[in-house]
Amino acid sequence: MYVLMMFVVSATLLSMTMLDISPFMNEHLPKYHIRAEAVASTGIKTKSRGILICLFDAMIPMTVSLIQELRTLGYTDVIQLYHCNGELSSISERMLHDIDSNIEIVDGCVEMQALGKLRHQDVNGYRSFWLKPLALVHTRLDEVILMDADDLVFQNPARLFDVPGYKDTGTIFFYDREIFKHEYLNGNYNDQTNLHALVDTFNYAGVGLTKNPSAHLLSSLAWHGHAAHEQDSSIVVVHKSK
Repeated sequence: MYVLMMFVVSATLLSMTMLDISPFMNEHLPKYHIRAEAVASTGIKTKSRGILICLFDAMIPMTVSLIQELRTLGYTDVIQLYHCNGELSSISERMLHDIDSNIEIVDGCVEMQALGKLRHQDVNGYRSFWLKPLALVHTRLDEVILMDADDLVFQNPARLFDVPGYKDTGTIFFYDREIFKHEYLNGNYNDQTNLHALVDTFNYAGVGLTKNPSAHLLSSLAWHGHAAHEQDSSIVVVHKSK
């Protein structure tokens, strides 16, 4: 049996209130926002793999800690930091770039609106956990490790790309718990559950795929309407083109 020595701990109580941000307190700080589609033209080296973290200003201490933790563990690929509709101040962006040069800060909501994929009146609705799927769809990265800012990792997460299950399926999901509700995957959409509707209506051709739900999905509690969700979202690994 392949055992992955990776431990993920939700650390929402972690606080770094003594973090000194005084060097960054300047109202004339430059804006560090990076448009995702312009990355190549700015001279930043593009890579198909990376970590993606969604955040806002109050999460900066945890995010700084996680970035430093990842680099200490030997993670060298790009780290993308997504926020929604100006949720990061110039001070925060300056701080993040000063601690690590291999990051990209992307306002995913503004970008999707500019692409005509998101209506103006819907933008702020993604200032929540809904930013995660939006960022996963928008990112230029093909192989993505989606992480929460309050994750604690004890090994280089790049090892997840070598897990046999990931190589076979293009995904890794960590198990959370079973909750029976008529919500989320088990919610109702046109006399179907949301999960069934998603599988039936997804634009597979648009991403070069065909409808082919896995045996695991077809045997899951969620598929049979017995659970609203089973997966944890603090770490999700996806090979988007697979």
